[in-house]
Amino acid sequence: MTTQRQNRPLPLFVLLAPWAIIGCEPTTSFTLDDPTRAAADGGASGAADAGGGGGRTLPNDAGAPPPRPDAGAPGPLDASAAADASPAAPRCDDDEINGDETDVDCGGPDCPACEDDRACRDHADCLAGACWDGICRPPGCGDGVLAEGEECDDAGRSEACNADCTRSVCGDGKPNPAAGEQCDTRGESATCNADCTIATCGDRYVNAAAGELCDDGPLGSASCDVDCTRPACGDGVTNPHTGEQCDTAGESATCNADCTIARCGDRYVNTAAGELCDEGRETPTCNANCTPHRCGDRVVNRAAGEQCDAGRETAGCNVDCTRRVCGDGYVNRVAGEECDERGETATCDADCTLPRCGDGVHNAAAGEACDGGGWTATCNLDCTLAACGDGVVNTAAGEQCDTRGESATCNANCRRARCGDRILNVSAGEQCDDGAAGSATCNTNCTPSRCGDGVVNPRAGEACDDGNAVDDDLCSNACVAATCHDGVRNGHETDVDCGGGCEPCANGRRCARHEDCESYRCSSEGVCAASWPATVTTP
Repeated sequence: MTTQRQNRPLPLFVLLAPWAIIGCEPTTSFTLDDPTRAAADGGASGAADAGGGGGRTLPNDAGAPPPRPDAGAPGPLDASAAADASPAAPRCDDDEINGDETDVDCGGPDCPACEDDRACRDHADCLAGACWDGICRPPGCGDGVLAEGEECDDAGRSEACNADCTRSVCGDGKPNPAAGEQCDTRGESATCNADCTIATCGDRYVNAAAGELCDDGPLGSASCDVDCTRPACGDGVTNPHTGEQCDTAGESATCNADCTIARCGDRYVNTAAGELCDEGRETPTCNANCTPHRCGDRVVNRAAGEQCDAGRETAGCNVDCTRRVCGDGYVNRVAGEECDERGETATCDADCTLPRCGDGVHNAAAGEACDGGGWTATCNLDCTLAACGDGVVNTAAGEQCDTRGESATCNANCRRARCGDRILNVSAGEQCDDGAAGSATCNTNCTPSRCGDGVVNPRAGEACDDGNAVDDDLCSNACVAATCHDGVRNGHETDVDCGGGCEPCANGRRCARHEDCESYRCSSEGVCAASWPATVTTP
């Protein structure tokens, strides 16, 4: 009977070789399904597969055994064959990977060992006795199998074994990181210490091959610089343990030659830093910025007596480095000084301007009594004190005139002369002056009040004043106006208290016209007469 194979799997070493290269796990499964062989075996194989199925899967990892089929699980056999056939038991000559085989018909506890380049799980699966990364290999260093000529074989470097299968020893020239070695140059070298650590200044190991004279750690010490040389000021290495503040291998702009920080005021003249002097402080010969003192150098040196130093004359600083002050005897043109004679003189005002009447600066030395810069209530334009009677009309002081005393046009108080101003100005002809309304004793024309003077003075009780001694006119000699009841024939009366606008006169009284008489008849003699006889009308 002929056996027909279906879906025959590739040899395992062909399948595993790519996995070993790229480090991936296989995911493809190959299923063995041979119904013809099942029939030839008279159902034996079918019986065997009845519990585990008619297929077998390649292991995912060459170093792990393939999974055993579960005897109770149904297989993928054809339904017609499953009823009367069972898969054959695994064999070591069926050209398949089954059972506990690691490759086709080899490996595992039941089949012969595999040749080189076949899949394996451990050394027992290989004919040569070495399984490396799931593949049988010829014996060699690094396979983890101690072979002839090897001192050790830990499948690579280990704390006790080098990669070339020799015992790991510091100084053997074979750096072994697993043994804690950082380097190994068969002894001390410029790059490697004798204890197989990397040569580094600061590792507390004095490596003479690397040029180290000392090594007290990364921070150095008073006896060793951080570059592993002996400390010395000027060696270019700052060693704070020895008191060095800096070290630039000599004087520099930042470091003195004695390894102290360069600083103006440290009493060390550092020419590299531009210092020309350094006395530790400001002195009459050395400025605080370590430059020689000189008035005009723009550095104020109080120790040298300078009050200021602008490098030139300014409004606030004289060229001799003193503060500009009017009265210091130095004419500072920038500040606007025209003169400076240390105070007021006949040729210089106290404000250091040339004297001039009207400049607003009172210069008594120049003969000025005052100087208001113009007219003021106390000072005239000619710098004399304002005073009524000085002959200068000072309107700022309220003067209207000034004739150096009373005159016909000007009162003694320098006001214009005017009757009624209550100022008696004899020069203007005034005999009195009691104001514009006058008084009982002084008329409004500034003459003494008197009845008969022709000036009616109501304050003196005058009702009239006709300036004459006629007592029977409209104004009596007592300066009383005529009335119709004063018992005196006056005013326009034709007789005492009658006629002429008063009550009509009785018969026999004087009259000037008929209206003056009660009878309404004034005779040709100017006397009120009896009434006219009644006119008799003849029929």
